[in-house]
Parts: sequence; C-alpha cells; structure tokens
Amino acid sequence: MIRLIMLTDFTETFSHRLLRGILGYARQSREQWVVCRMPLSFQEQRGIDGVLQWGREWRADAILGKFSTSGDVWRYAKEGLVVVAQDHYRLVEGIPNLTSDYRATGRLVAEYFLERGFKNFAFCGYADTVWSQERCEGFKQRLEEKEGCGFSRMDEELADQPWQTNDMRLIHWLRTLPEHTAVMCCDDRQASSVLMACDEAGIKVPQDMAVMGVDNDDLCDEFCCPTLSSVNLDIEHGGFEAARVIEGILRGERGCIRDILIPTLGVVTRGSTNTFAVNDPYVEKAVDIIHDNLTRSFSVGGLTKQLPLSRRLLEIRFKQATGKTLHEYITDRRIDYFASLLLQSNEPVKVIALRLAFNNYGNLSRVFRERMGCSPTEYRIRHKRHFEG
Repeated sequence: MIRLIMLTDFTETFSHRLLRGILGYARQSREQWVVCRMPLSFQEQRGIDGVLQWGREWRADAILGKFSTSGDVWRYAKEGLVVVAQDHYRLVEGIPNLTSDYRATGRLVAEYFLERGFKNFAFCGYADTVWSQERCEGFKQRLEEKEGCGFSRMDEELADQPWQTNDMRLIHWLRTLPEHTAVMCCDDRQASSVLMACDEAGIKVPQDMAVMGVDNDDLCDEFCCPTLSSVNLDIEHGGFEAARVIEGILRGERGCIRDILIPTLGVVTRGSTNTFAVNDPYVEKAVDIIHDNLTRSFSVGGLTKQLPLSRRLLEIRFKQATGKTLHEYITDRRIDYFASLLLQSNEPVKVIALRLAFNNYGNLSRVFRERMGCSPTEYRIRHKRHFEG
C-alpha cells in the first residue's frame, strides 16, 4: 500500500484536478493507494513537526505539496518520505517538482491577443512566485518580437495576500492603461480580482479591456462577470505522472527523480476576451454584430446589410484593421464559440453543431481541426477530462 499526504490548498480546483490524475494512476497500479488530503492550515497551525508526527503515526510513504522553503522540503525528505514539490515559490533541486513551461504559456496568451488585433498589453501577477514571473517573461518576450506593442506590469502583491476588490493600487493601475489593453493574469484568482477591480473602476470588459487567466478553474471562471477566458492546463496528466514518479522511487527504479511537466492544452475563450481591438468604428460595429450572431449561420452579405458601407469597402477596411477577411473572422469566432459549448454542455457533439446551424458536420470537423489541431470529439475529451469522476 502507498500512503500519500497531499499538503495543498483544496479550495482551488487545481488541487482537485491533480487528485483526479493521481486517482487515474492508482486505478491502474498494482499497488493500493490511500491519500490523505491535508490542508495547508494543518501545517500552519501545528508546524512541520506536527505534520511529521501525524505522518509517522499514519505510516506515510510520500508527501506532495506546496512548501514555503527548500528547508521545509528537506525536513520531510530526511524523515524518509518521498517528496514531490508542487511548484509554488521556486523549484527545489534534487527532488521531483510538479511544474510547467510557464514561459510557453505566456507566449501562447501573447499570440492569442496579437491575433485579435491588440497593440497594448499588461500583465498582473505576484512578486514572489516562479510561475507568475516566468509567465510574465514569456508573455513579454513574445510581444517584444512584434513592433509597436505597449507593455505595463503590476506584480507588487504576494501570492498569499491576494488583491482586495477595492484595492486602490490595482484600480489606479488599471485606469492608467490605454483603451483596448489586453491583460494577462498569472492565474484565474488574480484574473477574477482584476475583473472586479475593472467593475469598480468603470472599465468595461471586454469592450475597453480584455482579461485572460490561467488554470481554467471552470466554476470560478463561469461565475465571473463577464465569464473569464483562461489557459487550460492538463493538470490531471500532472497528477498521473506525479503518482508514477512516487511509485517508481518507492520501488527503487532508476531515473525516477525527475520534474513532472504539466502540459498546456490551449485557451478556453469566454466573455472576457470576446472582442477585437480596432479603432475603425465600422469595423468595430461589424465585430459587435458578428459576436452577437455566433449562434446562427451568418453570412458576409447579411452583415453588410446592417452597415452603411459597400461590401467591397467594408472588406477592405476589415482586412486592414484585423488582418483577416470577414469570412475568416466569422469562421474563427464561430469555431471558438462551438469549442466553448463543447466544454459547457454534455450534449452530443453533432447536436451542438446543429444547434449552431453547422449543417455539414464533415466540413465543420475539417475546419475545426485546422484551427484547433484536433477533431471536436478529441477536443472535448482533452479539455473536459477534469469533469470525469
């Protein structure tokens, strides 16, 4: 039997998804697994000695958790426990770290916003965590490769002291940002605070400012107003691999002491980024009309009837402003909306497609694969894995 202590914050969806990944590995393991879900408050109240005493009495084999210092980690290791550090403040050398390619995540979000025409960008994060700092670095590095991008950064706060809804520093900073700024936040909790601060500051999202989080905490994101777009991470995969590493170390297998990388699955688009940054009033109106009609088959001809421009002139101005034809933009946004419904609903894929007036499923599947890199069914399986029991 393998007895694992999970010392982490179980108020976060991240921890529950991680646990599902561990469960997935345990179901196929030859060993029986038992997991103790220990909240961080237990260590805060009783100290490391209290956790170690509890672990001895429970006969724990391993511990996976958030550790404040490398010294804390080695206290557990010296006790004979297999230790996996949930990457929080910084990587710990000599033990497995549960981590991710944070810079790649930042670059992904930058690319997402650049595709939507933004020229002004900002990052809101924490001052004391490696994952926040490196996401910011990746975000900024991609923007520096594109000429004419403005950038601002706000990361004075500490991870354990999140912004308050009426935090005047955050509200003041948001008010200094130019119109049509795309804000990447280090995680969904920070993004939720930014959305509330925007509301306090009278900043309309996504009309005046687009906001993106990371982790795809679906309950948090759907309760936000507007709903929050977020980078989806394959956290279950991280939990599965962490369990594999723990079991391998306990068996004495070679090469098991390695970092566990949580893959990035892509962006889940919701209301907070459902916009395109343009200054042309006719193009802006066209974008608004398109977004209001994502649930039905919508032609370029139907769009031009609602604007006082010829189709040719509108096509020219739209391509100049967005870099895309009207048809390309309509198709991209409809596919994005279809993808979001795949995650929000348990209806069959083809039923959702018909509800959005995608009557040729074969053509839809081809276009979807070109944009998302997989079929609609594969996309749902990858991104909805954390809803499974």
